[in-house]
Amino acid sequence: MYKKIVASVLTLGFFVTGGSSTKADELNIPKNNGTCETITQNVEANEYVKGCIKIFPNPLLGPIVRIPNTFTYDDNIFHGTLQLVSQERSSFSIVCYYEGTVKKYK
Repeated sequence: MYKKIVASVLTLGFFVTGGSSTKADELNIPKNNGTCETITQNVEANEYVKGCIKIFPNPLLGPIVRIPNTFTYDDNIFHGTLQLVSQERSSFSIVCYYEGTVKKYK
C-alpha cells in the first residue's frame, strides 16, 4: 500500500512539473534588459549593434522555461529588437546572449 502511494505521488509530481511550461518573459521578473554593450555603431545612419546577456531563473521543480527568440530592447536611449544567438542552461539559471540592431531615440 505504501509503495503504491509513493509511486502515485512521484508520478503525479512528474506530470505536474514536466507537463507545464511557461515563457521566460511571463515569469514575474522585473524589467530585464540584461547586461548590454555596444558592439559597433554607425552614427550617420543612427544604427547601433548591441549585444546583451540576459539571465533567467531555471526552477528545479517549477515549470519548463521557454526562452523567447527575440526581445524588444528599450532603455529610453536606444530601442529595437534583438535576436537570440545562444543559450546555456544550468541547474538554477539560463544564460542567453542576444544581439541585434537598435536605433537611438531622437
